[in-house]
Amino acid sequence: MVKINDNLPTIIASTITMALSVILLSFTGITKNLILMPIGLSFERYASISISYLFLSLVFMAISVAIICIHSIKTKDIDFAILIAPAVSSVFILAIAGISLLSILLSLGLIIGTMLVLYISFNDKEEYKKISAYKISTHAASKLFLILTIIIAGSTYIVLDNDSSYADATIDDILKTTVGITKDNITNIGETIKEQQRQASYAYIEGMGQIYLETLETTGDLSETDRTKCISSFQNNLEAFDTKAKEQIDAQLESQELSLDAEKTEMITSMLEMIEKTYPILTAFTILAIISTINSVILVPLVGIFSWLIWRSARKPPKEEEMENYMSHNSELNK
Repeated sequence: MVKINDNLPTIIASTITMALSVILLSFTGITKNLILMPIGLSFERYASISISYLFLSLVFMAISVAIICIHSIKTKDIDFAILIAPAVSSVFILAIAGISLLSILLSLGLIIGTMLVLYISFNDKEEYKKISAYKISTHAASKLFLILTIIIAGSTYIVLDNDSSYADATIDDILKTTVGITKDNITNIGETIKEQQRQASYAYIEGMGQIYLETLETTGDLSETDRTKCISSFQNNLEAFDTKAKEQIDAQLESQELSLDAEKTEMITSMLEMIEKTYPILTAFTILAIISTINSVILVPLVGIFSWLIWRSARKPPKEEEMENYMSHNSELNK
């Protein structure tokens, strides 16, 4: 095994970049509730996600994994000292996210996945006549990120399977966005719709009255005395008109047949119950699909690119001046 002092710069670089990735991820605005409730029609909560912080987090994670891959390719033996990077990052995960099933499994997955990166990078180099840093690193990185993705999706399923409040909140979000009601009053949906129409009509009448009143206050060639009389008369008539209009609205709504029969209500309730039962697995697969897409489209290719750049930089031929110094140093030693 290589001594830790021999590779201290590599260990420090991989540790700092991986820890920075975890810290930057905490600034993205991705919360526990967002992970456990990704399904819904209300997209305001997604607006708080910082794309710049998320991208920087992915970049630093890719750099760290690339450094570890190239380090494993270059060493003659597997250097387990490099596991300091995921160990330190795991401490940051637990400190930022708190002690939970997800944070603990994620920390362990990061350490185990990094160990897998070491083995894959070390073993794959024997299969290439000419080492391909891009292919080796992307193969190793894909395994690491697959482990982390499965852990996140699996932990999400376990949490949701034991806590139905997130499913209820998501169903309420969908119902409020579509028909403006919650799960609790689904059995009285007809009356709920009527009440929504009533309030909207009331608001329209009151709004129109206010517009007419503002028009009287600002337009016309009336004296202040005449204007005051007109406004006072309009307000008195408006009050009576407002009452009569609302009575007509109430009568019209009462004559409407908006109530749902028992069969339709039961069908809607059964559909909501099915969504609630399948919510944990649906959410887990949604998380799996989103993170897998990010891994394959952004993260894994970034690891390959950075690995190629680091490998190319490390394999640059020495400058002529450096060669002369090296030759003169060797000649002095041979004297």
